[in-house]
Amino acid sequence: MKTAIVTGASNGIGKAIALKLASLNYAMVVIGRSERHLAAIKKTIEDMGSPCLTLAIDLSEEETPEIIVRKTLTRFGRIDLLVNNAGLAHSGPISECHEICGPDFC
Repeated sequence: MKTAIVTGASNGIGKAIALKLASLNYAMVVIGRSERHLAAIKKTIEDMGSPCLTLAIDLSEEETPEIIVRKTLTRFGRIDLLVNNAGLAHSGPISECHEICGPDFC
């Protein structure tokens, strides 16, 4: 069984991608911020017959990628697909973007 990691999988597009991959018989690692939403998607994926690991983790932390890889390999032994769906949304004047995203972003 192939293994996929989907970030931003708590809801929206990431959730839809995770569910589609589970329907294609991928073992799933779903990552998001909401433990409640992740628990719901885990149940759905496991009800579909695919194993699922959830990680409620902050993707902005430097050590996060290593944690994700280590936990995925420990549980499933392989990584075949990575969907980097998580993103940063800013609502407000573009002039404030550098205050949130940093001076090199805008």
